[in-house]
Amino acid sequence: MLKSGVHPTVAGIAIALTVPARPKMSSGKLLDKAKSIISSMQKKNKVDVLGSRRDHEKILEARDVAERASTPLRRWEDALDLPVVLFVLPLFALVNAGVVISFSSFTESLQRPIGLGIISGLFIGKLIGISGACWLGQRFNIGRLPGNVNIKHVICVSLIAGIGVTMSTFIAAVGFDAQPEQLLMTKTSILFASILSAILGVLYLRLVSANKT
Repeated sequence: MLKSGVHPTVAGIAIALTVPARPKMSSGKLLDKAKSIISSMQKKNKVDVLGSRRDHEKILEARDVAERASTPLRRWEDALDLPVVLFVLPLFALVNAGVVISFSSFTESLQRPIGLGIISGLFIGKLIGISGACWLGQRFNIGRLPGNVNIKHVICVSLIAGIGVTMSTFIAAVGFDAQPEQLLMTKTSILFASILSAILGVLYLRLVSANKT
């Protein structure tokens, strides 16, 4: 796919379209099969998986029924969830951002109006905007938070919402397409603001959780 000139994402989409999204058996047949296996095991006072070959086969049969009750699409989703969130997605964002990570670029971003504006918008703007909107909504009875959620949780979400690498970088690339120096500055500022939001968001979440316990 890569050598043919077709974008690699097309291969991913093609593979995803071939993954079955329905179970092999209907829900009625699956339930009947599971009930019969459980009923046969309940007739015995004890299930000896190690000593009884038949009990072992019943357990394996129950496992196969549970496997057929799910779908390959759901199993792939569960298996790939953590690797994608913790490794693939951050790596994708950093590689496509094209940011040259260096101490000098970070310090320079704190000295330029563009850098300070981006950092303030992502970090302080999200904090004030989300938390302030929720507080005003409660104050004037426009809306209310769910049962177990309070304003401290909203502040935590507001801090984490400052993580904005992908869309912010895309907008910066469009806005500063003909200005490579400004584009590098904006990308560095976005990365700095995202890291700052992530660190303070996690620390605040741990603080709120510790006070709750």
